[in-house]
Amino acid sequence: MVKKTPASASEEATGKPDAIRKIYNKAREGVPFHPRMDTLKGLAKALHTSVAWLTEGDGPEDIAPGEVLLTGPTIERTLAEPPKYAGKVQAGMFIATDDYFNQDFEGVPEFVLPVAKYGKVRQYTWRARGDSMNAAGIMDGMWIVGADAADYIDTYGDIESGDLVVVERSRHQGAERELTVKQVHFYRDRYELRPASTNPEHQPIVVKHDHEVDADGVEVKIIGVVLTAYANLHRR
Repeated sequence: MVKKTPASASEEATGKPDAIRKIYNKAREGVPFHPRMDTLKGLAKALHTSVAWLTEGDGPEDIAPGEVLLTGPTIERTLAEPPKYAGKVQAGMFIATDDYFNQDFEGVPEFVLPVAKYGKVRQYTWRARGDSMNAAGIMDGMWIVGADAADYIDTYGDIESGDLVVVERSRHQGAERELTVKQVHFYRDRYELRPASTNPEHQPIVVKHDHEVDADGVEVKIIGVVLTAYANLHRR
């Protein structure tokens, strides 16, 4: 951990000396403020700590007992920008590729936040549709926050049995695509992507390890690891 003045840390992180002062002032005034993720990453690098510590008070580079990060008022919680919207997830709903990649954008609400513990990887948000995971607590209309699967594996290790994952299925040589959330279970010769639903219509997806496309021309790919989900309890 390196001790620096707010001005020097801000200069190193952003090229401007007042980044931390602005955050402190907003916190003191009780004004909602959402620093950019690149600002938080720059500050964490300059201070030899982590975004998780800056935003949540914990993380892989914890501050030693009694050590002061910076002088000034305490920021109880610093919020980063909402994760990038990546579409709707609904089991069994294949749509044409053009429509899939041009889904109507839904503004991500302010209460949907990145998970600071996994701040080293790209995070996205998807809107849950349907009841394929209602027994796991993911209800229709909830916002799912997940880590990019490749980033997660590179940074934190393999996906494990029991994890919830965002799955992309395509068929007809990619002409139609589907997004869904499932619980993954790994076996010696295959892995199974299982629903957790009170609706018996939803069935597991079974994928052999030795090929990517099944007999029906359906390709299955895990694209995200579910980190959390938010419900809009303020909706009227």
